[in-house]
Amino acid sequence: MTEVVGKDLKTVWMAVDILRHEGFEVDAKRAMRAVKQKMKLVECLKDKNGRVWAIVKNGEGKEYEVRISVSEKIVRCSCEDHKYRKTVCKHAIFVFLNCFEEAQEKAKKKQDDLSEEEVSQDTAKMLSEMEGPEKEEVEAFYGW
Repeated sequence: MTEVVGKDLKTVWMAVDILRHEGFEVDAKRAMRAVKQKMKLVECLKDKNGRVWAIVKNGEGKEYEVRISVSEKIVRCSCEDHKYRKTVCKHAIFVFLNCFEEAQEKAKKKQDDLSEEEVSQDTAKMLSEMEGPEKEEVEAFYGW
């Protein structure tokens, strides 16, 4: 099992940016949950076409099956959030952060090229998408 790539805010924002650029609708709140909540990658398999199948275990030990194909614009997860909202859930973002090496490299490259001011602007933009207690919780988590 693998822990999350890192609780690096810039990495999360870059992953969200890449997913949005690829045509996925990604909610900032879910992206934050993907790194601040305890999850483990149980298994990650990738086929020759770049499709990923993974099992993610949450902090309570419940497992979710996640399937992602960036080229086919497909994200599926067995969690309730995905089933009812049909959105990119925290488990899918977690898998994206941990199983897509080229996306990680792209995010890292873009992250390295950003100035601190650009990072602050990206952070402010993401936080503007959040509201209420969840926003306060994220700010407290990162010590803002």
